[in-house]
Amino acid sequence: MKKVFNKKIKVYLGVLFVFSFVFVSFADAVETDIESYVFGGSGIGSLPELLTMKLSNRIPSPNEEITISLENYSIDLYTSQISWYKNDSLVERGLGKKDFTFNVGGLGTSDTITAVVLTKNGEQISTSKTFSPAEVDIVWEGDVYTPPFYKGKALVSHRSVVKIVAIPNFIGSNKSKISDDKLMYVWKKNGNIINGSQGMGKNMLYYDMEKNFRDSVLTVEVSNSDDSIKAKSSVSIKEIKPKIVFYENDPLMGIVFEKALNKKTDLLKEEITVTAQPFFFSKDDIKNEKLEYKWKLNNKILDDVVGDFITLKKGEDKGTANLSLNIQDKNRVMQSATNILNINFDDERASLFNF
Repeated sequence: MKKVFNKKIKVYLGVLFVFSFVFVSFADAVETDIESYVFGGSGIGSLPELLTMKLSNRIPSPNEEITISLENYSIDLYTSQISWYKNDSLVERGLGKKDFTFNVGGLGTSDTITAVVLTKNGEQISTSKTFSPAEVDIVWEGDVYTPPFYKGKALVSHRSVVKIVAIPNFIGSNKSKISDDKLMYVWKKNGNIINGSQGMGKNMLYYDMEKNFRDSVLTVEVSNSDDSIKAKSSVSIKEIKPKIVFYENDPLMGIVFEKALNKKTDLLKEEITVTAQPFFFSKDDIKNEKLEYKWKLNNKILDDVVGDFITLKKGEDKGTANLSLNIQDKNRVMQSATNILNINFDDERASLFNF
C-alpha cells in the first residue's frame, strides 16, 4: 500500500513539474513578445508611434524657421540623451534636448529631420518627419458692382458673395510643377471647414458672407496626392459699406468715368445729367432690379425720378441745390448708401427733368 502511495506522489509531482515548465515558458514567450513590441522596432528606432513631434507651424512655408518639440508620456525626455539628424547627418545632441529649431528648405526641396532618444535605461526610440515645402497664393474679389475703368478691388459688402482663387506652386520629386487640378484643396472659415468646399482640383471658392458681422479669415490648405507636400495661405476679408459716386453723363461723351463730381459742383452749362454708380452692391440684385433709388432735391422727395440718373437745368432764381440720393437693396437690407451733391447754378435756380 505504501509503495502505491509513493508512486502516486511521484506521478503528481511529475505532472506539476511539467505544468510549471509550460506556464513559465508561456510567460517568458509573452514577455519576450511584449519586449519585442515595445523596444524591438526596426532601424535606429524602437517605438516611433510613442514619440511624437509637435511643430510650431503645422504647414511651414519655404525657408521658414520652425521649432520641433518632442513629446512622450512613457519615458523621461529630460534625463535622456537626444540626437537630432538632418538628412542622416548629426546636427545637435544633448541631455534633455527635446526642442530643435531649423529653417525649412526652399521651394522644391525635401529635408528629413530625425530625433533619436536614448534613455537612462539604455532604451532607444526615434521618430522622423520629412518637410517638402510648397507655396499657395490667394486672390479674391467681391461679386459686386464696380463701374468701367475702375482700377481698385471689388470689395466685399454685407451678404455679398466673395470669389476666392488659390494659386499653388508645388514642385514634385521630379522637379516639375504639379498641375493645379491634381492637388487636394480644403477651404476653411475662421478655422472651420466650409461644407462642400474640399476636394481634388477645387482651387476656386464662392463664399456667401451671409450673417457675417465681423472680419472673416478664409484659409486654404493644399496637398498633393500622397499628402507629402503641403501648403496653406490665409486672407482676412473685411466687409465695407457700399457707396454712391456721382458722375456727369455728357450728351456727346457719355458717362465721364474719368472724373467723379465733387461734393460741390458748379453748373456752367445750361443743364447737367447726374448719374449715380452703386459701388459694391451685389451684382445679382442689380441685374434683378432689386435696388431702390430715392432722390431728393432740397430735401424734397422726387417721386417721379425712379432710375439711376437725373437731369437738372438752370432756372431764373440764384443759389444752390442740395441733391441727395439713397440706394437701398431690397433683397439685402444692410446694403444701402447715401450721398449728397451741392450744385451751384450760377445764381439761378434749378428745375428738374427726368429722362
